Amino acid sequence: MASIRDVAEKAGVSTATVSRVVNDDTRVKEETREKVQSVIDELGYRPNRLATSLRRQDSNLVALFLENQRSPFTTMLYASIEKTLQAEGFKVLSCCTRGEAERERKYTQTMIEMQVAGAIVRPSNSAAETLKNVKRLQSNDIPTVYVDILPARRSESFVVCDNTEGGRIGMRYLVALGHKHIGIIATKFDHDPRRDSVGNLRMRGLLEVAREYQIDRNVHLPEPSELRRYDLGYALAKQLLDAHPEITALFAITDTAAIGAMHACFDRGLRIPEDISILGYDGIPISSVMTPQLSTIQQPIADMGATAARHIIDKIRDPLSKRLHETKPVELIQRRSVAHPRKGPLPLSTSAA
Repeated sequence: MASIRDVAEKAGVSTATVSRVVNDDTRVKEETREKVQSVIDELGYRPNRLATSLRRQDSNLVALFLENQRSPFTTMLYASIEKTLQAEGFKVLSCCTRGEAERERKYTQTMIEMQVAGAIVRPSNSAAETLKNVKRLQSNDIPTVYVDILPARRSESFVVCDNTEGGRIGMRYLVALGHKHIGIIATKFDHDPRRDSVGNLRMRGLLEVAREYQIDRNVHLPEPSELRRYDLGYALAKQLLDAHPEITALFAITDTAAIGAMHACFDRGLRIPEDISILGYDGIPISSVMTPQLSTIQQPIADMGATAARHIIDKIRDPLSKRLHETKPVELIQRRSVAHPRKGPLPLSTSAA
């Protein structure tokens, strides 16, 4: 049976380089990776599991790095990942980073010390810092996969949804119904075009369509806000409608923000969708039981989580298994919160305020 030294000698590289290729370390140049992989295939080399993978097989713990565990989205994602891992005998160690790079760094060190078998990572607000932490995990023979948010380096394994296309789908839907004055509800993190957060990608897609239909001057963005979820939607809906009463539709970057926007409109005495249309994004269960039911861009949250979990199981059991680069499609769910734009001005507020 071929050894790691046999592979290194034939490929003309060090044994450390062979080890990096086996462990899917993205620091290896693609040309070198292909050469080493070709020799591995030719010689039929398999890693010494006693030396490099016995710990993984003995450990049944998989770290899950999430920004929070309270939002409906992350609750669904967590449940899917946990269910898939448990079915194969693994347990989840939850690491709540709050989106903070320092908390993510500390959790990374703890997971290394605990010798977890693998890690599923939803990055913090600093993609560069997350990449450093992922490299630390990988250098300790802990396989990783990104979920929901794209990695800073695309060669890393990931499973995400097509957020840019989702933004396009939502904006095309509103434009097709005749809406020309549209307010966008997003967090401060979604206003930075240099970032590849889910919100930024959705914004990128919807603004692309707005330019395509030459209504980009009528797409209104609020002031960047520190608020999140429901509170964000409530506050920004009020801000947008006060500043731009010509708006006939609101497109929220998440369903929870859309629900907050709905309540702001109710408090103002507005009818949905007769006076104002509201479109959400995510497809969380509560969107279907709102009154009126919330139209939304639905992403396959459970499927995304299950795919990430299955991949990390494959990498734990076979370090030579292929990297995962998967982008899942999203779809428009038409319900009752969106209609053709009203005719005439926005009705005056009837709230007590």
